[in-house]
Amino acid sequence: MAESYYTVKEVAEKLKVTQPTVREAIKKGTLPHYRLARKVIRVSDSQIEYYLKNKLGIVEPMMFGLLGLPRSHQEKVETGQ
Repeated sequence: MAESYYTVKEVAEKLKVTQPTVREAIKKGTLPHYRLARKVIRVSDSQIEYYLKNKLGIVEPMMFGLLGLPRSHQEKVETGQ
């Protein structure tokens, strides 16, 4: 099954929290996400699941960077390699 991607508003509705709460989790780095443009953010099902498990202390921190990519891939993007 293909993974679904949600807007900040949809994630807030799904988690029954406010949009500022979702944005704060993104800002803190606790909610992995994909930033498609300056104001366009998407969060996948697996990223929401990871966030919930991490919040409950079930899993170790995922190595996602600001681009929603694993940090090793993000470094290549940032340095142009």
